[in-house]
Amino acid sequence: MRSRRLGLLVVLTSLLALPALAQVHRPLRRARSENKRFVLRVERGRETRKERMVWTTKLVNEIAPVRAFVRNDGRFVVTLDEFRRGGARHALVVYGADGKLVREFGLADLLVRADWKHVKVRKRDIEWLTGARFAFEQKPAQFVIKSRWGRQIRIDLERPRVASTSRPAEHTKLPPEAIAWLEASGASEAFADLSDEEFARLFDELVRLIEEQVAAGGELTGDRFAQLVDLAGQRLEVESRSADAARALAEGLSGEGASGGALADLHESADIDEDLDTPVGAGNSSLTGVAVPEPNPADPIDYLAWFNEQSVTDGEGAGPNFQAARDAFVPWQPPDGDDDRDLHSEAMHGDPDALRSPEIIAWLEANREAAAHFRAGAQFEFRGSPRDSADGTLLGILLPHLAPTRSIAKMMVIEGKRLEVEGHGNEAMTTYLDTLASGAKVSHGPTLIENLVGLAIQNLASGFMLDSFEGPAAETIDYIALAERIEEAYLPARPMAESLQFERAMILDVVQRAFRWNSQTGHYEVDPDGLRVAQSAFGSENEDPLGQIGLGLALGAIGFEETRDATNDHYDELSDGFSRPYPEGIVIFEDIDRRLEDQSRWALLGGGNPLLQALLPALSRVYKTETRAEARRRATILTANLMAYRQRYGIFPDSLDVFAEKHFAIDPFSEERFVYRREDDGFVLYSLGEDIEDDGGERGPVGTGKDLVFWPREKK
Repeated sequence: MRSRRLGLLVVLTSLLALPALAQVHRPLRRARSENKRFVLRVERGRETRKERMVWTTKLVNEIAPVRAFVRNDGRFVVTLDEFRRGGARHALVVYGADGKLVREFGLADLLVRADWKHVKVRKRDIEWLTGARFAFEQKPAQFVIKSRWGRQIRIDLERPRVASTSRPAEHTKLPPEAIAWLEASGASEAFADLSDEEFARLFDELVRLIEEQVAAGGELTGDRFAQLVDLAGQRLEVESRSADAARALAEGLSGEGASGGALADLHESADIDEDLDTPVGAGNSSLTGVAVPEPNPADPIDYLAWFNEQSVTDGEGAGPNFQAARDAFVPWQPPDGDDDRDLHSEAMHGDPDALRSPEIIAWLEANREAAAHFRAGAQFEFRGSPRDSADGTLLGILLPHLAPTRSIAKMMVIEGKRLEVEGHGNEAMTTYLDTLASGAKVSHGPTLIENLVGLAIQNLASGFMLDSFEGPAAETIDYIALAERIEEAYLPARPMAESLQFERAMILDVVQRAFRWNSQTGHYEVDPDGLRVAQSAFGSENEDPLGQIGLGLALGAIGFEETRDATNDHYDELSDGFSRPYPEGIVIFEDIDRRLEDQSRWALLGGGNPLLQALLPALSRVYKTETRAEARRRATILTANLMAYRQRYGIFPDSLDVFAEKHFAIDPFSEERFVYRREDDGFVLYSLGEDIEDDGGERGPVGTGKDLVFWPREKK
């Protein structure tokens, strides 16, 4: 649901035991309880209904959930996935009887390692619920998902948390058939006293032994399987209860618990399903919704082709409109003989004379077609446009479209400012809203720089919009209508955790090229030709042989697997940081910064990956930039709503309580409400900023940690 005012009409049910839904082609709009007493409606706006409204709220979903379930007694609503994103976003969300968010679970919370071979990753979608069944249970109060491969995921609705499940399903790498045999034999009860760590170690060793057996061509009969279980417990030399548990399991499985032929395919069945469109990604990239393929020097991944696949959209995309806007755009040319004035800059600063000048008006008129295409692009999905590079690498991709895109955005806000000085406040708001919407689309391009440019466009438009609230046309603006429109236009940018995966792919592309597989020795070795590509990550000249030798020695000493793993480990940590609320994420980034300060050029991250240093210094700053942009987005929406409140009631509210728990009232830095004070006929509104400390509304340059003051506006 694209940040609209979405009504949820709820009446709830008790036990649901529903079959899995068919492939969903439209956003979810209704879900009923089993007893038909309650209905959940996902609405684009408020409508008059015959039913009694129980509560309304805004879902965390930007579009709509894929599935929703309502308990018969009306106490809980559970939604699953995001329309057209699958489990990549909002995998499982629980709402309480009053409509308030109880808790949101990501796939990392719900799935364990053994589950991922059953998950399908298609472009940006993650399918994990195909063939699943769902049920509410009353005592204890739980929502249960039974996957098609047999594992149960139980959500404790009262706490809330993921309730414990059977250990064989949760920890083992064994396929579902083996899990079923363990449970049928009753031997799994022997593990009741084992810690999770002991259990995981025991089964990791068991699987290793089984893989050795399969590789040697041996037959896995029930007796042999039981012997391997016993051997795993002995080899670990763990506490006696672990060895006893292993022997009990062996006794339970010998002869009856496992049939020999069925386990012969154990090694193969532990791999990813053959029907996956895309392999589960490198590191935790799949959890972000962008599954990056693992590098393979023996059978190289075409990362450029993979990159271009990410730009494909369902139906018409915004790319052609944005390209048409760039093609039609007429750049600003200073008038001849007028060297003393910069009309463009003066117009950007809102100078009325500059905005009314014939030159600026003629330039804006010449760009009517470009503006129309730019506005139209905001109506469609955008995932970027196919790109090429001279050397076939992701590092070599050029993005010449970004500069003219920013120039078009500047032209749009100048047009908005011109409308303001002419007294057309509502038309100016429409122009700013169109620019905000287009900036959100631009941010969904694959690269990190496109994300940042999209944020910059949104920051530009939101700044002009906030200035307009005390500008020449402030009294002509319909703030009530604006408050209803702004959430739909001012959407969040693409999550940085997703954009970061394309940076991961760029480095893995270089890692793959820096090594080659030697079939004679059976080892990876440094590829001299690939070193020239790898060296470009540092901006070095390809002709510098000493630089190539040093890089080659470093990579050779580390090895391909370690270089790959260090890259993934680092990006996993960054992805985790980007995915967390700021108070948690900043701790991760500060820890990364501390570790990097004392590490040498060739010993980054303790894993020794010299290829990472080209991107490392910027990403903690990017995290803060993203959070500042989100603070500005919410504060702009909040300010529009404050203006609407005054227009409706004649006075600003005493506190932000009037907005209850609206998402736009929450400061993303502190995860608490923005600081708001009503003062005389106005108000003060600010965020605590990067240091999460209240400085009383004291402004400071970006990066100083001072408060981010959104109102009153700073005098220019």
